[in-house]
Amino acid sequence: MFYGLLIVAAISIVSFAIGSYSDVKKRTVKTYLFIPLVVSGLVFDYISSVPSEILIIAALAFIFTFIRTEIYLYAILGIAIMMVSFVSVVYIGIFYGFTLIFISFIFLLGYTEKLFGIGDIKGIIAALVSMAALPISTAQRFSTMSSIFPLTFLIILNLGFISILVFPYVGMINRKEFGRMYFVYSPYKEGLNPVKYSIKTFGEKKYSAYRIPFMVPIFLTVVITYISYFFGGLF
Repeated sequence: MFYGLLIVAAISIVSFAIGSYSDVKKRTVKTYLFIPLVVSGLVFDYISSVPSEILIIAALAFIFTFIRTEIYLYAILGIAIMMVSFVSVVYIGIFYGFTLIFISFIFLLGYTEKLFGIGDIKGIIAALVSMAALPISTAQRFSTMSSIFPLTFLIILNLGFISILVFPYVGMINRKEFGRMYFVYSPYKEGLNPVKYSIKTFGEKKYSAYRIPFMVPIFLTVVITYISYFFGGLF
């Protein structure tokens, strides 16, 4: 099983490395990039005795990300997955139920792609699926925590922390372009690289918004979480 985990971890790191490079260069990620990770993750989860119900729901959540995000069906499916996730906590247990709740929450964040692009959503869900069978740490001092929280709990915490660091990064990028640190929206400016900046309109006023290559923080999160798991640390 350990070698199976190494294979999944390698596929995960390679997939996110490719996704990060594409996101930095083009601000897009290939639609089917994370299918190998999801498939290998589901196989590993099955071998690790993850309940079939969990695997089916997780697989469906990933498949549903290929639906157009701006239609109501996407939101309805997300709510349905979340409801099933809460039920799974009661009937299957907190350990696997937590993972489904995280998956459903991330899925819903993809609705209309206001906060995250669908490529980011696919990537995060793929990472959660690939780690569903793992405890939060291999270290003995975390044995009690490991029996309650899956590694997916740690990846969400790490992602939240690293995402906070994105704001000062955006501020520095905007300071170079505008002479002042803007953390979200910048004054509208013509001639900006359309790959790196989008135009947002609020009322009659236009703003420039730096397109964050969010695949990079996800990649860093995955690497840090695997390091944490293999070396028995909690970070």
